[in-house]
Amino acid sequence: MTSEVVVLNKKGIIVAADSAVTTGVFNASHPRYSKAANKIFDISPQGNVAITIFGAAEIDQVPWELALKLFRSSLQGSEPLPRLHDYVSAVIAFLKGNASIFPEPKVLTAGRFPHALLHVIRSAGRLQPPFLDTDASEPDRIAAWNLAEVQLKQRFEQSAVHPSLNADDLGAALNDLGSYVAIANAELENSPLKDIISQREEVTKLALSALFKEPTQFLSHTGVVAAGYGGGEIFPSYQCAHVYGHVGSSLLYEMPDYLSRAITHSTASWIQAFAQSSMIDVFTDGFGFSLQSIIREKSQEKLDLLIEKLRGEGVPIPSEVADPIVKNIHDEFMGEWQQKNYAVNFAPLRTVLAGLSIQEMSHLAETLLTLESLKERVTSPTESVGGPIDIAAITKSEGLVWIKRKHYFEPELNLRYTRRVQSSSS
Repeated sequence: MTSEVVVLNKKGIIVAADSAVTTGVFNASHPRYSKAANKIFDISPQGNVAITIFGAAEIDQVPWELALKLFRSSLQGSEPLPRLHDYVSAVIAFLKGNASIFPEPKVLTAGRFPHALLHVIRSAGRLQPPFLDTDASEPDRIAAWNLAEVQLKQRFEQSAVHPSLNADDLGAALNDLGSYVAIANAELENSPLKDIISQREEVTKLALSALFKEPTQFLSHTGVVAAGYGGGEIFPSYQCAHVYGHVGSSLLYEMPDYLSRAITHSTASWIQAFAQSSMIDVFTDGFGFSLQSIIREKSQEKLDLLIEKLRGEGVPIPSEVADPIVKNIHDEFMGEWQQKNYAVNFAPLRTVLAGLSIQEMSHLAETLLTLESLKERVTSPTESVGGPIDIAAITKSEGLVWIKRKHYFEPELNLRYTRRVQSSSS
């Protein structure tokens, strides 16, 4: 896990990140953490765009730090791209088409196939619960699987390949079915489902369909947040992409609209946290995810109790009447209290943010990450937020300037490195 925050107004944008990363697992209850990870990268030779990452530290067995620094080198000598969005698209294109960095597409696809197989098995269990019920008889479990198999086949036939992937790659994988059947056999050989799922070719076809049509439901991703200015933009912005890695010859990714924001003449400021953000959310919104979940649960319970007590008093309320009314009221309640809370907390905060200097925005970002780290340390057994805080400021005139930055070496002891950097940027 990690914690990052961007703060922006018309003067510039601050990008801040902690340094914690999970590096491995000794056993299930004692993961190992490092507090020296770099998560902010200057990816433009002109210093107008930075990228910060959260989630997986690697993409297809290659460290993100290496991939992004190679991308930066590929832009040497080029003019700034017009918009921030163009930098995000350029990173995606660089990762997608770079065979010299990543393993063969078939190797990567095969590595993701077991996750798709597990997704199919879990989906079948949700559709037909007896399939995964160990107390059920073997014939009943086989019958449940056969029914779920038909339902899943119909579901996949009605859905399209993910927009970022290539339907031809799915066809090629199906034509090479034997290779994936071998993987399915290896996965199921020592499984309790060995005798339940006997038609391995059929389950393999389902898993391949899931891999190309529902991959974001079961594959993990890295959040890639680009922040700064395009060459033709006068105000800063940020945009986040969720990058999952290669499936077939294509790169699986999504760009959620709700995770992008641009400062404009009428939008003067914004603040956004990524990944671990409970304390930051309380500061900005006035509530965190845990409080939101509690209010959602308890308000639903009280509405259901109201209907139950009315029925107990002899008021006939059929479920087909009560259920949609309760749902609509509950949805309205959740939306209205959150909107009211935003008006009381977030709107005034944005007014203050609009007038902050670069130094003040930097201090705010650092303080929020410190609070998030403190909460994690005193309330959680994990160490998934913490370590030195790196902070970069980007303005239209000065470009990227490091406010705080850790090094694994002492810059004053490496003057040749400094000269190389100056030479390459000149």
